[in-house]
Amino acid sequence: MDKIDMTKKVVKLIVRLSVGFTVANIIENNTSTTKTTQKVKVIIGAYVITMIVRDASDEYIDKKIDELVASYNAMFHPVLET
Repeated sequence: MDKIDMTKKVVKLIVRLSVGFTVANIIENNTSTTKTTQKVKVIIGAYVITMIVRDASDEYIDKKIDELVASYNAMFHPVLET
């Protein structure tokens, strides 16, 4: 595993934790549940929404880090013209 892959993994982990926390708080603050079945449904819904957002954010993070690396390489390691 190279440094770029490790960086992607760390950034994804931070984003995933943040997304899960944010989704859980949004749903908790906007729903009122009294029955156990309602609570289970809310937890399942929050989990599904979190997974969808995580997948989208993983793709976005990969794309942006790859763009950043390409820009860095273009600026500091230009291809020599022959």
